[in-house]
Amino acid sequence: MRKFLSSVSSTYKNEINRQSLRIAFFGEDSFSAVVVESLIKAGHEIAVVVIPKYNSNAYLRLYSLVERYGLKWILEKDINSPIVVAAVENARPDIGILVHFAKIIRDGLLKCASMGFINFHPSRLPYYRGLHRSTGR
Repeated sequence: MRKFLSSVSSTYKNEINRQSLRIAFFGEDSFSAVVVESLIKAGHEIAVVVIPKYNSNAYLRLYSLVERYGLKWILEKDINSPIVVAAVENARPDIGILVHFAKIIRDGLLKCASMGFINFHPSRLPYYRGLHRSTGR
């Protein structure tokens, strides 16, 4: 993850004059929790965490991590709703990072991060599409 963020940083080196990024994080499972913790340990600021509200408990590990670090978070069924857009906009992120996130981000959210958004998928696309392709489920 650090190497990945370094490549992003070098792409925007004229815009980034500091070591840490202010991040709007979008995730929904335990893999997302691992990435959030890695970003925090690497010195990045998690400005807000957006978790989609489903009928499953997949988000509980991520929620537990968010609570442990005292991060600002939002749990919402419609992640493109005005509530989510306002929360992300108010967080003023440099970048949005999506990890294991099965929802489509619309224009309202895309405009909230000054450097745009990155979608991280832990397998080769388009060959291994789907939320759990890295684990074979």
